[in-house]
Amino acid sequence: ELPKMKGWAAVVSMPLEVGITKLSGMHVIKFDYPEMKSTDVYDNLFKGLKKTIDESIRVIKEGKYNNYFIHFKETDVPGHDNKPLEKKKMIELIDKKFFKFLRKKVPDLELVVTGDHASPCELKAHAADAVPLIHFNPKAKKDDDVQRFTEHECLENGSYGKLLGKNVLKTMGFI
Repeated sequence: ELPKMKGWAAVVSMPLEVGITKLSGMHVIKFDYPEMKSTDVYDNLFKGLKKTIDESIRVIKEGKYNNYFIHFKETDVPGHDNKPLEKKKMIELIDKKFFKFLRKKVPDLELVVTGDHASPCELKAHAADAVPLIHFNPKAKKDDDVQRFTEHECLENGSYGKLLGKNVLKTMGFI
C-alpha cells in the first residue's frame, strides 16, 4: 500500500505515473501533452519536455501545494535510442529553464532530484545502475562535499551514501 501524500501535487504525463500519484493521494495536474504532428519523434519529445517544465513552473508559482512530484520522462527515450547528445540537450534544457527558475524564484524550497532508473545510452535499456540524488534543503544543517551531480560523486561524497529508492521519501522526511 502506498502512503497517502497529503499536500502534494504531481506534474506527470505518463499513465503509470498518473496512476501511482493518484493512488498515493496526490493531486494530478492535468495538462495537454503535445500531440505527435510530425515524423520527428525528438521534435515531439522536446515540445513535451518544454510543456512539462512550463506546467511545473506555473504550478509552483501558484503555491497551492506544499510538495511537488515532477516527472520528466522525455530524458529516458534517448537512452533507449543510444542518442547521448539528445539526452544531454534535454538535461541542459531542464537545467536552463526549470532549475534556473527554482534557483531564482524559490530559494527556500526544499528539493529532491533523482531519477527513477538509469537508461545508459550504450545499453539502450533500463539498468539497475545507481542514480544520483540531490537533497537541497536550505534549512538543514547537514552538508556534504559533492561538487558535481554524478552517480560517483553523490555516492562517494554525498551525506546519504547508497540509498535504496524505496527509502528515499522516508529518509528525506517527506513521509
